[in-house]
Amino acid sequence: MKKLVLTCIYIVLLGICVSCTSHSNQLVKLSSTNLFPTLSSEDVTAFIMDENGYMWIGTSNGLNLFDGKNYHQYMYIPGDSSSLMDNYINFLFKDKRKRIWIGTNSGVCQYTGTDQFKTIPIPQQYTKVYQILDNNKKEIFFVTEKGILLYNEQKNSCKEVFSYLPANKNSIKFFIDKDNYFWNVTTDSILCYTKSFTKVFSCPNPAALNVVNAIIDDNCIWSTGGNGLLKLNLSTHKTIIIQDSIYFNKANIVPRNIIAYKDKIWLIAKNRIYSYNKSTHEFLKEEKMTKIIFKYFSSLISTWYVDDRYNLWFGFPNQGYINLQRLSNSVALQHHQLIEKLNNTSIRSLSTDSNMIWGIQDNNDVFSYNILSNKFLQFKGNKDIQGIITRRFQHKIDNIYCFKNHIWLASNSRLMCYNYKNETLYLKKVFRYGIENIFLGNTCMDNKGNIYATTNDNRLLRFSPDGSKTESVKLNFPVYERENTILCLKSGIILICTNNLQLGTCSFPDGNLKTIHTTISNNIKGITPICMLEDRQKNIWIGTNKGLYMMHMNTLTLTHIDAVPDTYISSLAEKGNQGLWIGTQQGIAEYTKQDNRVTFYPTIINSQDQYRVIFNKNSASIIQDSIYIFGHTKGCTIFTSSAMEKSALPTVHLEKIIINRGNKSKGIDLLTNPVKSVHLSYKNNDITIGFGAVCYSPALQYSCYYKMEGFDSEWIESNDNKQAIYSNLPSGNYTFKVKLVLPGQENIFSEEQIHISVEKAPWFSTPAILLYIMIVIGIIMYINRLYLHIKSDRLVMQMLQRDKEREHLTNEMNMNFFANISHEFRNPLTMISGPIILLQKDKKLSTESHQLLQIVLRSINQMLKLIDQMLDFNKLETDALKMQISKYDIANEISDLIKIFETSAVQKNIKVESTGMQTSLFVWLDKDKLSKILSNLFTNALKHTPQNGCIKIGLACIGYNQAASIIEDLPVYQKYVHIYVQDSGKGIPEEQLTDIFKRYYQADNKSGLKYANWGTGIGLYYVKRLVQLHHGNVIAQNVKDGSQCTGAIFHVLLPIDDSAYEKDERLSVEKNNLEDLFGDTPTYPSTNATIAIDPSKPHLLIVDDDIQISVYLKSLFEKEYNVTNKYDAESAIAALENLEPDIILSDVVMGEMSGYEFCKKLKTNQLYCHIPVILITAKSQITEQVEGLNVGASAYVTKPFNPEYLKALVKSLLQNRDNIRSLLLSSSTNNSQTITNALSAQDMAFMNNLYQLMDSMMSQDDLNFNLIAEKLCMSRSKFNYKLKGLTGETPIHFFLKYKLNKAAELLKSGKYNVSEVADITGFGTISHFSVSFKKYFGVNPSEYK
Repeated sequence: MKKLVLTCIYIVLLGICVSCTSHSNQLVKLSSTNLFPTLSSEDVTAFIMDENGYMWIGTSNGLNLFDGKNYHQYMYIPGDSSSLMDNYINFLFKDKRKRIWIGTNSGVCQYTGTDQFKTIPIPQQYTKVYQILDNNKKEIFFVTEKGILLYNEQKNSCKEVFSYLPANKNSIKFFIDKDNYFWNVTTDSILCYTKSFTKVFSCPNPAALNVVNAIIDDNCIWSTGGNGLLKLNLSTHKTIIIQDSIYFNKANIVPRNIIAYKDKIWLIAKNRIYSYNKSTHEFLKEEKMTKIIFKYFSSLISTWYVDDRYNLWFGFPNQGYINLQRLSNSVALQHHQLIEKLNNTSIRSLSTDSNMIWGIQDNNDVFSYNILSNKFLQFKGNKDIQGIITRRFQHKIDNIYCFKNHIWLASNSRLMCYNYKNETLYLKKVFRYGIENIFLGNTCMDNKGNIYATTNDNRLLRFSPDGSKTESVKLNFPVYERENTILCLKSGIILICTNNLQLGTCSFPDGNLKTIHTTISNNIKGITPICMLEDRQKNIWIGTNKGLYMMHMNTLTLTHIDAVPDTYISSLAEKGNQGLWIGTQQGIAEYTKQDNRVTFYPTIINSQDQYRVIFNKNSASIIQDSIYIFGHTKGCTIFTSSAMEKSALPTVHLEKIIINRGNKSKGIDLLTNPVKSVHLSYKNNDITIGFGAVCYSPALQYSCYYKMEGFDSEWIESNDNKQAIYSNLPSGNYTFKVKLVLPGQENIFSEEQIHISVEKAPWFSTPAILLYIMIVIGIIMYINRLYLHIKSDRLVMQMLQRDKEREHLTNEMNMNFFANISHEFRNPLTMISGPIILLQKDKKLSTESHQLLQIVLRSINQMLKLIDQMLDFNKLETDALKMQISKYDIANEISDLIKIFETSAVQKNIKVESTGMQTSLFVWLDKDKLSKILSNLFTNALKHTPQNGCIKIGLACIGYNQAASIIEDLPVYQKYVHIYVQDSGKGIPEEQLTDIFKRYYQADNKSGLKYANWGTGIGLYYVKRLVQLHHGNVIAQNVKDGSQCTGAIFHVLLPIDDSAYEKDERLSVEKNNLEDLFGDTPTYPSTNATIAIDPSKPHLLIVDDDIQISVYLKSLFEKEYNVTNKYDAESAIAALENLEPDIILSDVVMGEMSGYEFCKKLKTNQLYCHIPVILITAKSQITEQVEGLNVGASAYVTKPFNPEYLKALVKSLLQNRDNIRSLLLSSSTNNSQTITNALSAQDMAFMNNLYQLMDSMMSQDDLNFNLIAEKLCMSRSKFNYKLKGLTGETPIHFFLKYKLNKAAELLKSGKYNVSEVADITGFGTISHFSVSFKKYFGVNPSEYK
C-alpha cells in the first residue's frame, strides 16, 4: 500500500513538472503600435502593397504602413540595429516570397516582422542600390551603380556576379524574365544575359534619350524616353517602334513615368498623359484624363503604383499622394462634365429616355444631359421653369419623369407636364390638387409614359403621357402614406407596398384591389418600403429601411436577401440577368444572384475626399441599357458594369498579440507568422491583441467589433487604436473574434478569429488538483488514523497502566521472591561455607585438599555476588536501587580489586599495569557499586586479552573541560574521577560501540569479535546504569595504532563534587553481614611453571578460558596424568605438536574460537585427528550436544559434572585407544572390522597407505622411513608422531612387529619353510629371524603352528 501511494505521488509530481515545462508559442520582442493620422512626410517616393493588403508608403523622411485610415511610422533610430538604415526611402520591393525590401540612401534592409528590419551588408564600394530583383528560384539580386550583387541569405552576405561601368539610376534598368534571363535597358541599347551573365542578345534602344523609362509587361519590354516608345518581344526578340522621335519631338513629349494598367501602357509627361492600347494599337492623347488628373493634383508625379486590387496610387513631391480607384471607368471620364456640373449638389430624382438624362437638384433646378453630345443644360427652378413658384410659395419637386419630349414634375400638391423643345421647357398643363386639400403621395410611370399617383383620399390617378387624359379609381386601401411605394408592373397592374411589407395590386380602369398574402420566415414588423423594381424574370425586388427583399410572383413567397447588409436601400437598378445595382446610404453595391454575393464600390473619383455619400430615393436610372446613373447627396455616379472598379469590402487582419510585462513587451507577430491558435503560459496572461482593417474607400462606413469568446459576454466596439486589452486572463481556452459590420447592422462582411489557450498555473493544473485531493484525502486519513491511533493509544495506555500495575505487583512478587530465594540461597551457602572454613583451618589436610577447599570458597563467594547483582538489576528496572554514598579512598579500593584480578591474569600470563593508585583520593562513592562496576570491566578485559597480553588500569582527578572532551553532555561539575580499563585485544566493531551498553545486547557472532555473546547481555548495561546512578557516564572506544586496532578502552567518569549527591544519598553504610568469605587474595598454583613430566602417565590437555575451571580440572587429573592448561583454542593448537597430548578436555564457549571450531579443526587435520576430544560446557540442549558430536567430539559433558564420571570417561577413552593399538600391533593387515569401526576415515586411510608401502618393502632388512614419510606426504617427525599416536610404537618397532606377524601368518599357512619366510620378511639371516621370532612369540619358528 505504501509503495502504491508513493507511486501515485510520483506520477502526480511528474505531471506537475510536465505542465511547468509545457510548450507555448515562441515570443519575440514587440513594441506597442503608435498610429498617426498623417504621413511622416508629404514627399512620397515609393509604394508597395504587402500580402495582407497593407500599403507601404516610402517618403524622404521615413516609412509608413497605411491601412486606409492610420499610418504606422518607421524611422531610423541611432544605435538600434533593428530600425531603418536611413529615413530617405528610394524604392520598395516585394519579392516572390511576399517579403518587403526597402532601399534607402544608406543601403538596403528587409522587413522581418515584429516592427523590425534586417540590415543587408552591401560592400562599401557599391554605395548606391537602384533596384532589387528576384528570379523564379527566389534568388535576390541588388542592382547598384557598378554591378549586380547576389545575396546569400544564409550567410547574410553579398557577392558580385556582374559588373559594368558606373551609371546613374536614370540611365540603366534591369529585368528578369520568366526564364531567369537578365535584360539590361540602357540609353543606347537593350541587352540580354544568361544566368551566368553571358550576353546572348542585344538591340539598339532608339526610344531612350538620356533617360531610361522601361517596364516589363506581358513578356515584353516597353521602353520610352524623349525619342518615342519601343516594344521588345522577349520571345521573338522583335522590336516595334510604337511612336518615333519625330512624333515625340513634334508633340514635345518627354515621358517621366511609364506604367502598365488595364491593357494599356500609360505615359505621364509634363502636363500630359498618353496611353497605348495594346488591343487596338492606338496611341492616344488622354485629354480628359489629363484634365482630371492635373486639375486636382500636381503635374509632377514622383512615383505611381498599381496595387493587387488594381487601384492606382500616385505620389507627388512634397504634395502627398492620391489613390485613384476608378481611373479605368471610361464612362466616368467621358461624361466627366456631367459629374463636374452636379458636383456637391443633391440629386433628388433621375429619369432617362433614349439618350437623355433628366434630373432634379436639391434647389428645384432641373438639368438635362445628352449622352451622345455630352451637352449639359440646366433649368433654374426659380427662373426657367414655370409653375414651380407661385405667389404664395415655391413647390418642392420630388420626382421627375420623361417620356419622349414630355417632362413631368411632381410635388405633393401638383403635377406639371412640360414639352421639351429647342433646349427649352414649355409648361403644357398643371394639375393643381392642393387647392382642393388633396395631396399627392407616391408616383410612378409605366412603359407607355402614363403617370400614376396616389392621393390622400384613397384614390389612384392616371395621367396620359401628354396630360390630355385623366382617370381616377377609388381604393379602399391606405396607399397615401409616405412609408408606402407603388410600382407599375410590365403587365400594367399597379403593385402597392405599404408599411410592414403589406402588398396589394390594383388594375385600371375597373379599380379592383387585391391583397397579396405572402409567406416569409423573417419578422417584418417595422419594415418600411423605399423603392421597388421588377426584373426580367418578373420577380419583385423591394428596397427597405432594413435591407433587400425579393418576392416571387408565382409563389407569392417573400424572401429576405441575407447577403445584402440590413442598411437603408434607396434605389435599385437591374444588371441584366445577373443581378442588381443597389444605391444605399453607404455607397453603391453590386448584388450577384448566381452566387448570392454583394460587392461594394466607391462613389467618387477623388479618394482624398472624406465626405459621406448618401444615395437618394428614386435616383437610379439606366441609359442605353449599359450606363448606370445613381444620384446622391453630392452629385451623381455614372458607370458601366464592365468598367466599374471593384472596391471590395474592408478586410480585417489580426496583427499581433503583445504580452505586457512592465516596460518590456514581447509577443507574436501574426502578420509575418500567421497561426490559427496561440498557447500562452500562465505567466503571460496580460495581453493586448492588435488588429486592423484595410479599407481604401472612404465612402464606405463600417464598424469594428471584437469579442473573446469564453470571457466576453457581448461584442465590444473597437476604438481607433484597434486594440483589445485583457489583463490577468484566466486559464482556459478562448476564441478571439474580430468582425467588420455596417453601422448599426448585424451583417458581418469580414471576420477573423484565433484560438487562444492560457495554461493553468502549475498549482492549478490537473495533476496539482489531484495532488491536493490526495493531500486532503491523506489529511482526512491521517486525522482518522490519528483519531484511531489516539483511541488505540488510550486503550494501550489503559492496558499499559493495567500491565504496569500487574508488573508492579509482579515486581513486588519478584522482589519478594528474589529476597526469599536469596535468603534461601544464602542459608545453604552459609552452611556450606562454615564447615569448609573450618576444614581449611585444619592443618592435617594435605595441600591438595586445601586448594580444593579454596576453590569451593571462591565459587561460593562468586555465587553470592551473582545473587546480589541479580537483586540489584531487578531494583534498577524498578528504580528501587538507591545509592549509599560515603567517602572512601578510591585509589585504595581500586588497588584491592586489581590484586584480586591479578591472580587470574597470571594464569594467562597477562600483564596488569596500573597508574594513579599511589596517592590517596577520598571521594563520595558507593563502594559496593564501584566494586560491581570495576569487576564487570576487569572481567571483560581479562576475557578479551590474549595470552601474554596487557591490561592497563588508570585513575585520575580531572576538571570538567577535560572530562567533557572524553564524554560529551556531562552534567556540569567542577571535578571528575576518571577511571579507564584498557585491554590489548582486537577491539570492538565501530558500529557496536554504542550498542554494547544496551540491555540484553549480544554482539553479532559474524563480527569476528564475540563480545558478550557468551553471557546474558546485561553486564555492560548493568555497568552503565550503576555509573549513571553516580551521576556519571561511561563510554567505550577502540585504541588504534595508525589504522590498526590494538584493543578496547572503557572510560568511566564520576563526579566528586559534594553538590553531585543529595543528602539522602549520603547514608552511613551498614556493614554487609556476609563479607567475602575469604579476605585474603586468592592464590592459584601457577599453570605455567615447569613441571617434571612422568613418561608413564598419559598427557591430558585442558582448554578453558575460565581460570577457576581450569585449575579445578587440573587438580582432578594431575595425580594420574601429565596435565597442561591452555586458556584459548588458538594457543592450544599452536602447542599441540610440542605437547603431543593423549586426550583433550575443551570448553565450548570461548573467545575467538569456540570449542566446536577447535574440535572440527583437529578432526580435519590428519596429524591430530586421532586425539580424543571431550567437550565440557554449560550448554545442555540436545541440539547442542548433537552439534558437538557431529564435529568429531568423542564425548560431550555438561556442567555441572560428576568428577568421577569425567575421570572414568577419560580413562575409558584412553583404554579404547590402547585396545586399538593392540589390534594394530597384532595384525599384519588392516582388514579387521573392529579396526575399521574404531578408526576415523583419515586414520584408516593413513594405515592402509602405510601397510601398502610396508608390503612393497617387506624384503628389505632395514626399512627407509624417510622414503615412507615422503610417500605419505609428511615430514619424518610428523610421521613418527602420527604413527606413535596411533600405535604407541616407534616406526622401527612397529615395522619389526609387522614383519613378525606377517611371518607367523606365512608359517601358519604351511606353504613356506622357515628359510623362505625369513627371506620373504626381510630378515638377513635365519638365526636373526629365529631369535626375533622367539622373543616376540615365545617359540621358535619351526615350532609355531
